Formats: sequence, structure tokens, C-alpha cells
Amino acid sequence: MEGHRKINKGEDDNQSNVSFIDKYYEASGASPEDIAEFEALAKRLPALPNEPHETLLAITDFLRKEKFTFDETSLVLHDVLKNKSGNCLSLSLLVGALLETQGKVAESKILIHLLDHVSENDKRLFRDLYSGGAISYDNPQLPNFDEQPTTDLQDNRFVLQDHPIIILNGIPLDTTMATLKDELNPLIETRSETSLKYSLEELNSFLYSDRAKGINKRLHDSVEKNEKDLVDLYALIQESLALVPNNRDALQLLWQYGEFTKDNKLKKEAVEKLKQINTDDSDLNYRLWLVTGEVSYLNKSLEKFPENIRAFIDKKVFLEKDPKEARANLAIVLWCVYYSKALSLKDYTNDPMIKEKMKELFPEQFD
Repeated sequence: MEGHRKINKGEDDNQSNVSFIDKYYEASGASPEDIAEFEALAKRLPALPNEPHETLLAITDFLRKEKFTFDETSLVLHDVLKNKSGNCLSLSLLVGALLETQGKVAESKILIHLLDHVSENDKRLFRDLYSGGAISYDNPQLPNFDEQPTTDLQDNRFVLQDHPIIILNGIPLDTTMATLKDELNPLIETRSETSLKYSLEELNSFLYSDRAKGINKRLHDSVEKNEKDLVDLYALIQESLALVPNNRDALQLLWQYGEFTKDNKLKKEAVEKLKQINTDDSDLNYRLWLVTGEVSYLNKSLEKFPENIRAFIDKKVFLEKDPKEARANLAIVLWCVYYSKALSLKDYTNDPMIKEKMKELFPEQFD
């Protein structure tokens, strides 16, 4: 993997002596220049208080003074430092590394399917669209594909999301909140359907798997599979699973790698390991539906999260046998995507399967 600094056993027989920061550099594929820039940032961090609550407030103040912002696309250390931005995973890893430079050891949690005010908004809007009469069953109208609502109107999600946070001596820090408006309290743990606790070293597993997602998408979108991409994808998956063997992202990617390489044994292995995960949440059930095609998993996922548009369209549009029903349901999906701050209507409707279904169900608009 390009830029990947592998620590071999011959170089260090005692892997436990390698600091989290070094492993973070490795997981980021950090260059010497990236490391020097991080060290310069760490030197600018004032001495942190002893009390955990005050420590987290101080590091929040530091991030805001350094003008770090939220950006979904900044993942590895190089991009986080260059763009002064990150997402909930990359910012959590950055904060964990900064804390370690002053001898403070944090942990992390990954919150799956946030149950916050946005999820309540999703429930209300979905109810209005699906059963409240906002959509005409006989003549469903579609949103304007040439526009996206303003950010103020986009307070919906309609998708499953994993949300890492930092924990220091039992006190949570939401790094996304820490880089937003000053009046927002970042020391919160939002309720969620599932909460999984990890060390910061283990959190690197999700950096590997998120890096792998980019390669996976490139392979998925290409007819001819690039051999180097396949090698890099498999290597990142293995690095991820070495840290967290039940990383559901990595296991789903392992299944996809088996699909690319026509390795049915590997696909079966990935499915069995996903089935062994002992949580019964909407996220895991949806993943199991994707890798097994068993509708019982899709039904379970929708029971727990009916507003998940990705599961809804599978059940209520692609598997729906009544064209009129499917047509109304597709309109609901497109309105939900229109209002989602996590999705782009333009990108969503460029998906070949979605585009084909729109032509089939709305031929008068998409012939």
C-alpha cells in the first residue's frame, strides 16, 4: 500500500510497546512530513488540566481556536491536517493522539444509529410521507431534481450512521460538536440503538476499513478490476480485522472482496463471522440482508428502523410486486433523500439501479 508504514515483528518483537500515536500514523499511511506537522500541532496545544472534564473542554477550545471544522471527506492524518477538518472518526483519532502527547489515555465508543433530534425529525417526516397524506398514492409528485433544500431545511438523515466519540475517564467528547458552534456542548453521548466500546488502538481498525471503502467503491464502479486495487483492498481489510476481528465494515468488505475475486469460500467466511456478532440491531441485520439475500434480515432491520431509506427501497420498491405501490414508495424515498443532510439527491439518482427503477415507474418523466 502506498505510503503505508508497516511495523514488522522483526523490527519490534514487543508490539505492545508501540504507542497508539505510532499505530495511528501507520493506519493513516502518514509521511514524515505529516508526522512533523502533527508534532507541531501538539506543541501548540497548551498544558491540559488534570480534571478530565476540564481537559476535554480545553481540547475543544484548542480545536476551535485552530479553526478545525467538520468535513466528511477528510479521513487520514494528512488530509485532516492539510484541510484543518475531519469527520467523527478522524477527529476522534486526532484528539486521542493529542491527548496521548500529554500522557492522557482516552478510549472510544462507536454509536450506531443515533437516536437524537434528527432521528425524531426522520420519524415525523417519514410518517407524513408514508401514511399522513403528504404523498398522493394515485399521482405521487417527485422533488425538483435541479435543486437541493437549504441547509436550514435539511435536518434529516434517513440512513444508518456509525458515530465514534472519545471517552476520557468516563466523560464523553463528541468531536463533531467540538468543531461546530461555540455554544454547542461537546461533552455529550447521544443515545443510540447500539454502543460499542473500543480502545483508541482498536479505533484504528475503522480507519483501515474506511480507507478500504474508497478502493471498494472504485472497484465496484469499474468493469475491469485493477489488480493493485484488489491487493490494496485485501491488505487494508486484513489490517482492520487484525485489530477488531468483528469489525462489521471490514467483514462486509471481505465479502465484497470475495465477490470481486469469485471466492465463495471467503464470502461464506465473512457471512459466518457477521452472524456471530452478538448484537441484533438494525445495522447488523441490514448488512446480513446485503450479504445473504435473506429477506428475514431485511424485515428485522426495518422493524427496528423503518425510516432507513436504503432498507425501505429494497423492501418497498425493488421487492414490491405491485407497480402502483412501488411507484408511490419510490416517490417517498426520493423526498426523504431530498431532505437528508447525509445524502445527495443528484448522486443518489445517478446510481444505475435507482435510475432504471425511476424510468420503469415514472416513464412519463424519465423515458
